[in-house]
Amino acid sequence: MCRIQHLASVGVVIVVLMLLATTTACDDDGGRALFGYDDDAPLSIEMVDSWQSGNVRVSRISYTSPRGGRVPALIVAPRGDGPFAGLIVQHGLPGDKFQMLQVAEDFSRTGAVVVAIDAPWARRGELPDFSERDRADQIQLMVDLRRAVDLLQSRDSVDDDRIAYFGVSYGGAMGGLLAGIEDRVAAFVLDVGDGGL
Repeated sequence: MCRIQHLASVGVVIVVLMLLATTTACDDDGGRALFGYDDDAPLSIEMVDSWQSGNVRVSRISYTSPRGGRVPALIVAPRGDGPFAGLIVQHGLPGDKFQMLQVAEDFSRTGAVVVAIDAPWARRGELPDFSERDRADQIQLMVDLRRAVDLLQSRDSVDDDRIAYFGVSYGGAMGGLLAGIEDRVAAFVLDVGDGGL
């Protein structure tokens, strides 16, 4: 009995320390300042090219990242005026936005406007190396994904109340982070989200 009480006491101390560490790391704003940006800044969308794929239109674009550089993206949209659901699909590791193109087309054929972006390391043609740079990349990815929500909301054909996120592997793990800071996304599907990243 004494051993159980000791373990329970240790467990309570660990939980309290974890809560303290979390609240200290997040400050008063729940960590949102770390992922903040000027949501009034223009997206400065640049069209690269566009093509028809059956009954959906695929557009390769880029938009300005508040953390610097440009975010390469695909927008896949069904025919019609909408309002359509909006969906962000995020690739795994290794991979890039084209890894999610078939998924994006399939969802678009069901009536969604879909955005897929490259993670910062994919833009450089590199893989994460579990360094301090990966932390900066993950922070940038969160901001760039939040701007993807802005991109969807900027389209008249998208219903702002029906925006969702679907991430695979690395994209699933990053979706877990995004869920903690982005309340405009109504639903998250995190497929094989590895917690070791």
